Amino acid sequence: MVGSTNESEVEIEGIKTMGLIDTGSMITTISVEFFKDMDPKPELLPLEDFNLEVSSANGEKLPFLGYVEVDLKVSVLCDRCFTIPALIVPRTDYNSNVPVIVGTNIIRQLQAEMDDATTEIPEVWNMAFKATCSSSVGIVKSTQRFTLQPMETKQITGFERKMKDCESVVTEPSEKGYSSRFTVCPRVVKLDDPGNTARVPVRVFNMSAKAVEIPEKSKFM
Repeated sequence: MVGSTNESEVEIEGIKTMGLIDTGSMITTISVEFFKDMDPKPELLPLEDFNLEVSSANGEKLPFLGYVEVDLKVSVLCDRCFTIPALIVPRTDYNSNVPVIVGTNIIRQLQAEMDDATTEIPEVWNMAFKATCSSSVGIVKSTQRFTLQPMETKQITGFERKMKDCESVVTEPSEKGYSSRFTVCPRVVKLDDPGNTARVPVRVFNMSAKAVEIPEKSKFM
């Protein structure tokens, strides 16, 4: 029941790298290490230009160093370059290997570009496009009690009542029913189970310095 990571090759200013296709993110980010290695390096601009604050899924402010305007291209889909603003974010264990997170600000543009295209869409992108089109919201509930240790990431399996013809979902935090001390890592998960219910793998992360007890039937999505 472990879902595959939704990653694809992307090009930033002509540099090929791996990106996480994240339908749970409205913005696109680039790791600071990738930014430092870029040559020529785009100008780093203050986010105050947009007069907004950026928050993570649990509502906390997302740390960033500024933003850059870059050309992004996904060769497996089309030859067009999209000029977008991308946040420069601090290094993490994940973005040291996958330095780009592709958010819905580019996913939706690519989806519109593919409406008239005849190119076969890779499964990674097909799942993302379907997820952004769906307006259905389901609730995944844990089936047992478990403990998250400080700074621990754990994958648990919950049950969800499926909508008709639903083949994939985006796992993200529920507005109610979970503690602010942990969050759900947004990602696309394919649903293979037949019937009206499905087992859904959900990856949760304890952001606090203390262990967190997660009771049975906690809501995650």
